[in-house]
Amino acid sequence: RDHGPRFVDPGAAPRDPLGDLADVYRNLIDPLFPARRLWSASEHVFWLAFAGFLSVVTLMVGPAIYAWKRETRRVELSPLFREGLFTEGVIRSAESGEMMVTYRYEYEVDGLTYSARFDYAQEMARYWGPGDVVPVLYDALDPTRSCFVYR
Repeated sequence: RDHGPRFVDPGAAPRDPLGDLADVYRNLIDPLFPARRLWSASEHVFWLAFAGFLSVVTLMVGPAIYAWKRETRRVELSPLFREGLFTEGVIRSAESGEMMVTYRYEYEVDGLTYSARFDYAQEMARYWGPGDVVPVLYDALDPTRSCFVYR
């Protein structure tokens, strides 16, 4: 009958980590994946399946979030792209994140100054910064809706 882990008398030094006590050494350096599992075969299958499920979910979550954000931007920007008007704006600040840069910019429509923000890929920080003049696309019916555009 198995009673779980047993204490081991490692004997006198020196000890070879690849010798008779290799499993003991492995348990010391790799506690999450010991040489000898303390659960049954069915529990082992459960944990392997659970780890596989988490891996698949993890691999799918990132692309799913990106696809959702992309679709949200498409729905928001399609009418602006189709019907919007152009003016010039000036970038006031650029706040870098891990993957995106949030640009804050100002532009004028019919004598009123509007402030807005828009996110672009981090790599664009090499090209644009505070003080740069940019072409702004805005909604004629609601000039607070805008983005600046590039090719």
